[in-house]
Amino acid sequence: MTQTPFDSPSNSDAGVSSDGTPDETIDVSETQLYSENYFVVLTGSQPEEILTAAELEAKLAAILTTFPVQDLPRPVQRLETIGDRVRLLIDTTCELTFDGDDRGDFMQWYAVRLEKNTPD
Repeated sequence: MTQTPFDSPSNSDAGVSSDGTPDETIDVSETQLYSENYFVVLTGSQPEEILTAAELEAKLAAILTTFPVQDLPRPVQRLETIGDRVRLLIDTTCELTFDGDDRGDFMQWYAVRLEKNTPD
């Protein structure tokens, strides 16, 4: 019988052998697909930038030292440390908006996956 993309995976496709024991396990944290190592960052007044996760965290931390807490999303406002606020912003939102400063009108960040070009 032919399996369509909408059918449930068979045991062998799901990482389970025919006797019900797990096949080789995959640690998802080690796969590139699920990691957020790079971000494209857009601001209203600057060209786009590609930043590492650490660089984005540092940039957001610098902004949050002077950013009014009441202008942050409510869940972020409840956190006490800038580091916790930065991590939650990165994990749950992708934009901050600014009023009347030299950073531009907004800052947006999106996780991107960079791949190395390989010769044919």
